Amino acid sequence: MRGGKPRKIIDVKESIGLSAFVEPPAGGFSTDGSRLGTMTQAGIDAAAKAVKRQVKRAQVVCADQVWVFATAALRNCTNSAMAVAALEEEAGAAVEVLSGEEEARLGLLGARLAFPLEEGVLIDVGGGSTEVTRLFADGSVAGESIPMGSLSSYRQFVDCVIPTKAEIKRIGASFRLALDEARLPVHGESELFGMGGSVRAAARVWGDLCNGGVRSNVLLPAHVDEIIASCQDEPGPFAHGLLRVCAQRVHTLVPGCAIIREVFRATGAQRMTINKCGVREGYLLDRISRL
Repeated sequence: MRGGKPRKIIDVKESIGLSAFVEPPAGGFSTDGSRLGTMTQAGIDAAAKAVKRQVKRAQVVCADQVWVFATAALRNCTNSAMAVAALEEEAGAAVEVLSGEEEARLGLLGARLAFPLEEGVLIDVGGGSTEVTRLFADGSVAGESIPMGSLSSYRQFVDCVIPTKAEIKRIGASFRLALDEARLPVHGESELFGMGGSVRAAARVWGDLCNGGVRSNVLLPAHVDEIIASCQDEPGPFAHGLLRVCAQRVHTLVPGCAIIREVFRATGAQRMTINKCGVREGYLLDRISRL
C-alpha cells in the first residue's frame, strides 16, 4: 500500500471467456435472464488451469495471501454450487462467488481509486453481466446487476462472429427491457462513468479505427454509434480492423457497444469518463482492509 492505495507490482490478465462455456437451457436463454444455463466441465477445467497459473505467479512474488473470486459466469448458472466446488477441488484454492450487489459495491470502491466519484451513474460492462450503480449527492447509492454482458449477449443473440443489424437491435432491446425493469433512477444524469473491459475496448477501438489512432479516456454516444455503423456497413473490413486492435474481443466488442449505447439512451448523458480501475482493485482493497 502507498498513500492508502495498493501499489501494483505485477498485473497479468488471462481471458478465458467463461460465459462461453455455459450451455443454454432447453428452449434457449430468455431475454429477461430468468432461464439460466449450465456451466460445463470444460469451463471448470479452463477456469481451474487459469487459477493455478495465477496462483503460481502470486507465489513468485511471495504473496502472503491469495484471494480468488468469481462473478456472473459462475453466479448465474444452474449448477453454481457444484461448479464452484469442482473448481476449488481442481484449482486447489477457495473461490468466493460475489453477489451482484457485492460486485457493484466493490466495483465502485475500485473505481474511486482512480478519481473521486460523487454523483452520477457508474457502469461496469463485463462478460456475463453489467453492473449499473446510481451515485447520489448525499453519498447513498442504488445499484443493480443485469445478467447481460458482452460475451453472454454474444452467446445468446449472435449466430456468427460479427453481429448483424438485427442482432444488434435484439441485444439493445433486451438490455433496455432489463434496465427498465430494474427501475434505477438513472434518467437525466449527465455524469456517466464506465469501467470494465468492454468499455475500455470500445474507447480503444474508436481511437484506433475511427480517430486516426488517437485514443481518449472519454467515450461519446457518437463514438459508439460510429463503431456500430462501421460494423453494419462494412463487417469484413471492420472485423479485420478489430483483429489488429483487440483480437480477443472480435466477437464481443459490438455486443458490448450495444449495451453501452442503451446506457447512454437511458441516462441521456453525452459523455462517459472511462475508469481504469474496477472490481479487482476494489476487491483487493476491501480484503486488505480486513487484515
